[in-house]
Amino acid sequence: MGQYLYKIQWLLENKTNAKKLISTLGSKSFDVITTRNYDLKVIDRTTLFLQYSYNLCDVKTKQWIDKQSKNPDVKYFEFIRR
Repeated sequence: MGQYLYKIQWLLENKTNAKKLISTLGSKSFDVITTRNYDLKVIDRTTLFLQYSYNLCDVKTKQWIDKQSKNPDVKYFEFIRR
C-alpha cells in the first residue's frame, strides 16, 4: 500500500483576500505562509504564527500580512497546508 503526500495551496493577490481567508479558515489551518513577487519568487516565508494560541494566532497573522503588504515587491500571498 502506497503513502500519499499532498499539498493544498492558495495563492491570493491582495491583503484583503488574504485576511478574509484567515478570518474564514483560521491561520492554524496552514503550515506555511509565503509572500511572492510578480515573478512568483519567494520574498518571505513564515511559520511563526503557529506558536500562538488560536485567538492570538489569527491576530498575529493578520499583523504579519499588513507588515508584508507594505513592501512594494509583494504581489501574492501563498497559503500552504501539507
